[in-house]
Amino acid sequence: MITIAMEEGDLKKAKEIGSREIFKDNAPIQSQMITIAMEEGDLKKAKEIGSREIFKDNAPIQSQMITIAMEKGNLKKAKEIGSREIFKDYAPIQSQMITIAMEEGNLKKAKEIGSRDIFKDNAPIQSKMITIAMEEGELKKAKDIASRDIFKDDSLIQFQMITIAMEEGFFLREEDDDQQKKTKQKFLDQIKTKLYNDKIEKEDISEIQTTNVLSEEEKMYLLLAIYEKQKKPNEAKQLVRKYKEKKADPKCVKNLNKIMSRLECKKKGIFDMAFYDDLLGWKDDANLKKEYEKEIRKSTKKPSTSVAKDEEPLKNETTKKPSASVVQEKESTKNPSTSVVQQKRKKFGERINVKPENRRGRSIQKN
Repeated sequence: MITIAMEEGDLKKAKEIGSREIFKDNAPIQSQMITIAMEEGDLKKAKEIGSREIFKDNAPIQSQMITIAMEKGNLKKAKEIGSREIFKDYAPIQSQMITIAMEEGNLKKAKEIGSRDIFKDNAPIQSKMITIAMEEGELKKAKDIASRDIFKDDSLIQFQMITIAMEEGFFLREEDDDQQKKTKQKFLDQIKTKLYNDKIEKEDISEIQTTNVLSEEEKMYLLLAIYEKQKKPNEAKQLVRKYKEKKADPKCVKNLNKIMSRLECKKKGIFDMAFYDDLLGWKDDANLKKEYEKEIRKSTKKPSTSVAKDEEPLKNETTKKPSASVVQEKESTKNPSTSVVQQKRKKFGERINVKPENRRGRSIQKN
């Protein structure tokens, strides 16, 4: 009858029944009287009932006493009740102990309670274990608990499953973003290392133009840095013109004008690496230089095309044929008479041809 009266909102009727002398020691009815008192905000009345000696070992009533203590911020009193040996296997009270441990930041204690085998199928307690796992970033563990068949119809746990799925998607996006940033930074630093050591090749230019780790603006700044370092104003002009035709961001245009003014200046100046450091977030030169030198020592690759080109002139010089003047000089020393005849003929304005096969006979043919 008390339950019906409470459901109908007739708390007066419910209290009349519960206050009868015959029911004063009846735990379930007095538990309902405590509930009504709590709903009405009469915590004093609720505690009076719950503190009676006859109810000190009654788990439902003592759970209500813990709730009152927690609402008043008296966690010490709540823990005193909940830590009693008689309540160690009572799920509602131990669930309250887990909540207190979580509020105090004692997740180790909370997990100790929740991991007990007796509570493995208790939805409210396991829901708290899921919450802790999520807070600690252990989404796999959280999913392992939530995906158990016994909890498939528990609305709270299934809501947590949805939250986990959403967070997993978020973390994956974050991981992708972090990986992309690392990839971009690595690519930029590799290019700067080569630029610093004048080792930029055509393949590098092509890679900059086609890579998907850089924005169009970053590609442009990177190429302009190369063109400025290599003193290629024409290539830079073409690139700047293309960019300005597409869009004209004032800040970017200002940077482009600075770059072009330096390129067009006839007065020699030091390449402003710091300017590009700010635009592209490059590392310190000294660090890059050390990294580059280390890579060179470790490298087992073939020499770059730029090195091969530098070595070509030396190779060519060793195999170069002697010039015609040198041959002629050598021939003249071998056959001095031919040389004397030629000199005499030239004085009279004659052009002579000495055929190699007739040099011994000094056969001369006039033109």
